[in-house]
Amino acid sequence: MVDRVFFYVLLPLPLVMLAAVIVYTARAWQTTTPRLRVARWCTALWLGAAAGVLLFARERVRNWADFDNAFAATVLIGAAALFVLAGFVMAAGALVGRSSRGAALCPRCWYDMTGLAEFGAVCPECGLRVDADADLVRRKRWPVLLALAVAIQLGGQFIYQVVRADNAGLASFVPTTVLVAGMYSLPRDSVLGSGSSYDTETLTARLTDTRTANWQRSWALAKALRAINATSSREDLIRAAAVLNRCRYDGEFKLDDWRGAIRSLCKPGPDAAEALSFLSDCYTRSRSVSFTYRFAPPRDAALSADELRPIVPDLLAHFQNATPRTPEWWATLQLLALCGDSCPELPRYLERRTLSDESDSTRASCAVVLAAISGRWPDAGFRLADAFGSMDSAEQIRLLTFLARNPTSDAALHDLFRAMVASRDPSFEVIGAGGLASSPATRCEGVAKLLMIFEEQRRLGNTDVWSLYPPIVRIPDDDASDELLARIQEAALRAGPDAQVEAMTVLASVGKLSPARNASIPPFFDLLSNVPDEPTASRARNLASDIRSAAQASVPRKYPVIR
Repeated sequence: MVDRVFFYVLLPLPLVMLAAVIVYTARAWQTTTPRLRVARWCTALWLGAAAGVLLFARERVRNWADFDNAFAATVLIGAAALFVLAGFVMAAGALVGRSSRGAALCPRCWYDMTGLAEFGAVCPECGLRVDADADLVRRKRWPVLLALAVAIQLGGQFIYQVVRADNAGLASFVPTTVLVAGMYSLPRDSVLGSGSSYDTETLTARLTDTRTANWQRSWALAKALRAINATSSREDLIRAAAVLNRCRYDGEFKLDDWRGAIRSLCKPGPDAAEALSFLSDCYTRSRSVSFTYRFAPPRDAALSADELRPIVPDLLAHFQNATPRTPEWWATLQLLALCGDSCPELPRYLERRTLSDESDSTRASCAVVLAAISGRWPDAGFRLADAFGSMDSAEQIRLLTFLARNPTSDAALHDLFRAMVASRDPSFEVIGAGGLASSPATRCEGVAKLLMIFEEQRRLGNTDVWSLYPPIVRIPDDDASDELLARIQEAALRAGPDAQVEAMTVLASVGKLSPARNASIPPFFDLLSNVPDEPTASRARNLASDIRSAAQASVPRKYPVIR
């Protein structure tokens, strides 16, 4: 609040100073008394410099809430606001001045020169020679007092900037216009930020701030697009793609320009994770069947293979040299998964990493990707079988769980899921039923088996409502999801305290999946908010409020289209 008041107190000061510059310049132009004219020109120059400093300071006012000591920040900014306000009042008094009321007063010392020769008179008090009688009767102002007022205002600005410097460092004093102009020449740390809440002063952070002017954002976007279209250097492309990503650019890229940018980013050099991820997501959203899960198949496999064939060698070289499971590794792999026949080496590479990598997580990740693309490469299924046999039981369950949560048309996998349901092993039963429920061809069969398993768990007093969540995520608005939701709501009403909390958490997650669920879940929580148990009622009210807020605030991200 203090910061906002300070900002609006500071808002009119540069305008007042600029108006005073105009007044003093006009007076100096009209004055014929030499010493008086020089004094007015100097005052105009001093006020112009002060107006520039104040205008710069006003434009750079930013949030100070992260100051280490909030009380000290409040005191310092309050003192700065008082300094600026006092300087403003003093400057207003100095500018208004004092009326001579028709008397002939010396412009310098205000000695009463009534009765003396007005034209060409010399003040007997200070010796100032006055060459124009209008200078004797004009309103008298205090340039020295005005200069003191400006000094006090600048002192308040200095106090405020101490807080800002402690919060964001010297980078906060660089104007956004300078950062945009030097987007490709300034150090990387001043252009690219981490994206966290602590990053407030880099160019990418300022471009995502609503207080940044639209013309500055448009200028940065135009420079970034020119870099993409011209296939600039790798470093320039990294910066350009980051700017486009942070500004949520949703226009289009030409396919040749996009391929040139990907080829440049795949060359050895500094980290390009954000740039590669952004450009990879753009293509994947334009060409894949769905982006709700990773490695979805392409809508037109032949088209994607033809479009990606020219850059497959670059993608493979970068993928093999990238650190596994980093954003660059996943982004490159996401594009390779759409290559199809143009990249026959991918299954062999994934199998080799699954069998020989030292990291358990990398082996599991490669096996998961191999499973996701098994229907698109003729030999991928055999390589997956070889890799599966080399895994320990925990990795095997993780891989099977992934397969169960992604729709597949592979009849062999459907038979595998049915065998898992018939195994009478509780963990395999849930995985198998979930796998059948996630595929459109066997959804009804899978949901029926999943509900049967859930009822058996309920009779044994060991219900797991989270097992019903993945099939709802896959197709949230059909009749099968309605049946699954009915069982979760029943658990929320009748289960014990722990299971009730878990069921309410699942329902809250379901409530954010689609517009239909955004509308249907909150009324159920409204019903629960009237139960006698106050903790349950309070939790239900909070969850209903969260779902409604998420529905109002959710704006789907739009990505560029590849033409």
